Amino acid sequence: MKISQTSVLHDNDSDVKHTLPTRGYLAFPPGTPVKSPSLLHHIIQQERLETLKPSSSPASSSPSTTQHNQTRPPPPPSPAPSPSSRSPPTPGSHSESKYASESLKGEKHWVRSGGFLRTPAGRRDPVRTAYVRRLVDEEDREAEVRRRWDGYEERWADLISRVGREGEVFRWEDLPWPILPSTTTTITGAKSSSFGSPFASNQHHLHHQIPTTIKSPSELTKQSISSFLFESLSLPENVANKVTRKDRIRATLLRWHPDKLGGVLARVPEGSGDGDGGSEGGEGGERVKVKEGIERVVMALMALGDEEKCAEKA
Repeated sequence: MKISQTSVLHDNDSDVKHTLPTRGYLAFPPGTPVKSPSLLHHIIQQERLETLKPSSSPASSSPSTTQHNQTRPPPPPSPAPSPSSRSPPTPGSHSESKYASESLKGEKHWVRSGGFLRTPAGRRDPVRTAYVRRLVDEEDREAEVRRRWDGYEERWADLISRVGREGEVFRWEDLPWPILPSTTTTITGAKSSSFGSPFASNQHHLHHQIPTTIKSPSELTKQSISSFLFESLSLPENVANKVTRKDRIRATLLRWHPDKLGGVLARVPEGSGDGDGGSEGGEGGERVKVKEGIERVVMALMALGDEEKCAEKA
């Protein structure tokens, strides 16, 4: 600390000395004794320490303390819990049903591939395996029924699109006859379980039906047509839409009405019949064969419609 030197002034009238401080860092009023630099430095340090002391109440905190607290970095966020530490889903919640659905999906895939389900203890679970296998067989049956009906609809769409083209010629096999093939070849195979279980190998069979082409109008019976038309009514989408047997008969009859298929029949060659079936012994050719097939379908549908009316009255 730099202390100014004092200057002495002599008055001409009196011999009195006046001690006045000169211009410097610190100025004291006249007559104030100047303390030593070391003592002054000590006092300044004490005042600084008093200023830096924390206040007992938040309202009396000094600006320097408030600024110090504001510049302090915020605490880091707490880490997220690991998957292993998370609590299991609450019973009856949406997450539990989702996990159960995914688990059942995996069990179906395993059983469909020939696997055998096991308990949490690692033992074979024949009861659960049989239950899941029944679900798998039902899903496979629905998929096969849906495939047949979707193929029938696709063939109808293809037939209608071809009618509008010039130069199209139609054959017997081009029409989507609404029946299940009467002649099928069934290949039955067994998949043995990866665990070598005889239960799995005896129960889990693979059924493949290879349909043959309908050759004669005589195959278009009421029984064969109704079996095909009504088997798909049990599919979930038809049950949800409340499609009835009567609805299916009416829609099919509108498709197979002779007036609707006149353009198709006119493009069937007359002399290309193979002599198999036909009301005239094959002499009229393929057009006669196709015409008889259409008439048989219409007659079967009308008979099925009459049966539905009688069932409603009863």
